[in-house]
Amino acid sequence: MQTNLMQACSRIRCLLASVFLCCAVAAPVAFAADDSLSSDERILVANLVERGMPELLEPLLADKSPLLRIHYARACRTAAATETDAVARAALQDDAERFYERLVALAIEVYEKSKDATDRFRVAEWQVEFGDFLLRDRAGRHLDRYELTCGLDFERDTVLAILRRSADAYAAGGTIIDEMALAAKVANNDEFLLTGLAGRIEPLAERQGLNEAWCALYIAMLSPADAPDRERWLGDALTEFDVIVTNRSTSALKYNALLGLGLSLRERGRYEYANTTFEQVSKSTQGQGLTLRALYERAKCSWLDGRYREARDQLRQLATMDLTAESRFYVQLADLAFAYTYIHDARRPNTSEDRKRQLEGEAEKHLVDLAKRGGAWPDLVRPYLRVFGREKRELKDLNDLELSLAATRMMESEQFDEAARAWQLLLDRSPTGEERHRGRFNLAVCYYQSGKLRPAAEIFLDEAGRDADDVIVDRIYEYAYSAWKQLAAQSAAPADYLELARAAELLSRRQPDHSLSVAAQWVAALALDEAGHSESARTAYERIDDSSPYYAEARRNIARSKQRAYDTLLEDTAVVLRNRAAREASEAWQNFASFCGKQLAQAEGLDAKERRKLEAWRDDAVIAAAQLLANEDTRDFEGALALLELMPRDARALGLRIRCLQALGRSKDARQALQDFVEGGVDANLGSILLQMSAEMQAEILKLSRYGRDSEARELAGQTIPTLRYLIRWLERSPSHKQHVPVAQLALIDTLLYAEKLDEARSLLDELIEQSPNSGSYLRRAAQLRERMAKRADGADAERLRDEAEGLWQRLLEDQSLRTAAPAVYWEARYQWLSHQLRHNKAAEVLKGIRSEKAWYPDLGGPPWQGRLLELEAKAARMAE
Repeated sequence: MQTNLMQACSRIRCLLASVFLCCAVAAPVAFAADDSLSSDERILVANLVERGMPELLEPLLADKSPLLRIHYARACRTAAATETDAVARAALQDDAERFYERLVALAIEVYEKSKDATDRFRVAEWQVEFGDFLLRDRAGRHLDRYELTCGLDFERDTVLAILRRSADAYAAGGTIIDEMALAAKVANNDEFLLTGLAGRIEPLAERQGLNEAWCALYIAMLSPADAPDRERWLGDALTEFDVIVTNRSTSALKYNALLGLGLSLRERGRYEYANTTFEQVSKSTQGQGLTLRALYERAKCSWLDGRYREARDQLRQLATMDLTAESRFYVQLADLAFAYTYIHDARRPNTSEDRKRQLEGEAEKHLVDLAKRGGAWPDLVRPYLRVFGREKRELKDLNDLELSLAATRMMESEQFDEAARAWQLLLDRSPTGEERHRGRFNLAVCYYQSGKLRPAAEIFLDEAGRDADDVIVDRIYEYAYSAWKQLAAQSAAPADYLELARAAELLSRRQPDHSLSVAAQWVAALALDEAGHSESARTAYERIDDSSPYYAEARRNIARSKQRAYDTLLEDTAVVLRNRAAREASEAWQNFASFCGKQLAQAEGLDAKERRKLEAWRDDAVIAAAQLLANEDTRDFEGALALLELMPRDARALGLRIRCLQALGRSKDARQALQDFVEGGVDANLGSILLQMSAEMQAEILKLSRYGRDSEARELAGQTIPTLRYLIRWLERSPSHKQHVPVAQLALIDTLLYAEKLDEARSLLDELIEQSPNSGSYLRRAAQLRERMAKRADGADAERLRDEAEGLWQRLLEDQSLRTAAPAVYWEARYQWLSHQLRHNKAAEVLKGIRSEKAWYPDLGGPPWQGRLLELEAKAARMAE
């Protein structure tokens, strides 16, 4: 809040100390340190510094002289000057300061080794530049605050520490400059002429002297009146300003120093002489920023001298001037100072209580009028109202303005719960118009900052949903969008997605130039999709034009939406409707595939990553379209095969093609397709591709099983078994792919299980366990298979199978690392083994085992094993009774 306030009332730093900095921010680059840069590199570096792009400078200077890092410090400084985010700006200034300190130290080290005049000059110039940075960039906002509050509210210790460091830097640079200036005059040193230093010493001396004087003056002005060194700083400033005014012929330099001289005289209490200097500056032909400050300082001189009526007349005249935007700082300050003259008058010794109340009443009246202007004014008047000591009263006893200011202060102090209480109290008084809407906005901000996301989001969206002309705070759209985006992500509730869609649509429609507008339009469509409003989502996707970076994904999501519409049809939906929905979705995927193909054909300059993405999307779209044609609702296997002819060699395409051929009764062609694929493969990843193909086939079987279509799953599994057997034989014959054989064998086992070929699956598993007796995957499947077979067997066969299963679970549990390495497998094995112990009537052993597990692992592995183990415990307890 304070940062925004300072920006709203900023002097653009031209009316702070920097108005008196006689040279540009960046020092000349013609140093020996730059010798390792080509002319093109120098131009590039200068451009990056000017544009404030340190992140691009860092790699450019990485392998260059360390002294060249000065450009990085300057670029950080430039970037900070234009950065609006307070945290980011502070980080950039920290970087700049750190590099200035290191580089000054490095420059001193280089000079001590070389004793070269150019190296010596570099040290002085960088010291002065560092002093400028501290005075202008670091101390600037504090000096602004000092002026805006007439010294009532600013961080005295912080700014004085910065100014003292700046003064040290100026003094260190000044010592070197004085020595070099004397050497140039006395010795007429040819070295200075040859290196070009002769013409650069004097301008740097002027810059250093003037800026050091301003630094000393500010230290004196901001120090407590009884500070022991205040007079010394003030004397140094006055002396240096007087020398500059006397000896310098440059008009700008002279008047800058003349203004400083006037301030120095005023600080000494010599008001008459100070007024004379201020009048000289105000009547000069200098820029508006300088002359306006002279007028303001003359008015301040009047009230400090006790001439309050005269001061108010001068301030009233200044406040009514019609000025350019960049010169309005002192005009706005004049309004605040006008009120402060009454406060200053009331605080004089020997002022009667009646007179004090009268003066404070005049001050408060004027401050209230200023606060009613809105914008930053309520925050500006708060430090002045605080003088009256009313912030100590209960919130309910404050008037509306005081309550608003108190709530704002609490927000700045991050006391968001208290601030929310204050804003709610203000709203309970039923304010109208702008005051009500601003109060609701701030209440929502407090909720948002204190983690009460839902009430905040509801208020933000309610305020954003009003007529655009009635919206008070433009950022309401961004806040509403951000809050509902977080809420929807947390809850995944359809109602929240709908509210997110509304907030995103408001942002994109009412603030089309906002940096988040394009993304918000995309998010609005996604949110409608997530809320299940497929038709509205498709309409939103279709509104995204081809200039949007989300255009391709929008086209993709239109197809995905139609796919989802088909996938979510109820099982009892009429076949004709299912067929129509499947064909519409397939057509949408085909259209998207065609779009991707056109993009690939037209975009010659497409980078490799983008090209790969479009190719993947195109291939995925073809597969999706073909799968829809080949499913049970459509059974257009010929159409699917025609689409697959457009596909490159791909395991998914092969798997689907084989399935279509098998469905058409062309099993020989299916096997031939696999054989051709294998024999024609030269890809080193061929084994992985074939395994992926088998995984695709298994996934289709699993999908049918999950939908309860067991007979279809069993039929497809039976058709897949020959293909997997062929795959295993090929892998076994290929030395480079033998490591994939166990994976393919497991796939075959799972497929045999789906096909109800249990004996064959058991035989294959037993062979694999014999080869790898400690394989957990084999042991687990073998145990599960025995359990399954036991349920179908009778008598002795069932008991034998259960005993075999028990033994296999026991072998799994012998692995001491199983609990941590594969907890789901451990708890399954533990439950099954304990179940078998209960089968053997070992109830006590079962109870002991489960209770031991609960002592160390109270959740017993979580669902589903926790519930099953607890049921087993209850059953064992009943048996043990």
